[in-house]
Amino acid sequence: MGPELTPHVSLTVTDVDGAARFYSDVFGWRLVDTTPEWTEMASGPFRLYLVRDDGPSPMFAVSVDDVDDAKSTAVQRGCSVVGEKDGEVFVTDPFGHSFCLTRKA
Repeated sequence: MGPELTPHVSLTVTDVDGAARFYSDVFGWRLVDTTPEWTEMASGPFRLYLVRDDGPSPMFAVSVDDVDDAKSTAVQRGCSVVGEKDGEVFVTDPFGHSFCLTRKA
């Protein structure tokens, strides 16, 4: 099976706590986890990550069998790698949209 879109989206925000309260109050999404860098909210299988960062927003995730191969293919097709962390690769496509390449579990 090929790459799969995950039910995860991240948004960069300047006020993570305020954004978490907003999404909880407005939509009833529950707080799952919080770290100094991000807060994870849940609605069924969907996960929203509120990230305190100056990176691109919004960002979706794609799970792949081989992150390095997917990264190479993306770069060959005009994508720019904007960061790598803990085995994940953060990419901006030629149209200005950002996504994360992550290894399938």
